[in-house]
Amino acid sequence: PNEHLSRQLEMVAKMMDSRGERGSDGDLFFCSKGGFDTHSMTLDNTFRLFGELDAAYGAFREELVSKGIWDQVTLVTVSDFARTLNPNGNLGVDHAWGGNYVIMGGAVKGGKIHGTYPDNLTDDGPRMLGRGRAIPETGWEVVFKATAEWFGVPSSDMPEILPNMDSFPRADYWIPAADVFNMI
Repeated sequence: PNEHLSRQLEMVAKMMDSRGERGSDGDLFFCSKGGFDTHSMTLDNTFRLFGELDAAYGAFREELVSKGIWDQVTLVTVSDFARTLNPNGNLGVDHAWGGNYVIMGGAVKGGKIHGTYPDNLTDDGPRMLGRGRAIPETGWEVVFKATAEWFGVPSSDMPEILPNMDSFPRADYWIPAADVFNMI
């Protein structure tokens, strides 16, 4: 596909080819895709944008499978903010709290939803703030801690990369990497 994210992922795949020459044991790459700030025509825009994501991710996966490295790669998709569940007056949605994270890769135990889906999405729900805004129950640190563990970050280094960890002292708050990844 010839779309901005697809071109970025194509470059990432080329960089992965040079890991031996660069002496890299592991890499982290950042790619971005805009357009999700859908204050109007949300359904049409989301359908188009998800189609672009699907094509980009599919091509990237095919490339890495053909190189024999898909099992060594994890792709984490992050949204910097969520959208309201209720529409605004322009067939769109507005800014909300929380976000969605998608993790994929050859070592990912797929088909799971981590976290708890709210039982009541009406404005009367205990986690709802009105106009379809929900208070998140699972923080972004949960996703990144499991990914960092899979990547091989020692537990002694976790407070350095996740400085808010001490704000969530409950052990059951965290999702073990082995619940998300096939650990090698």
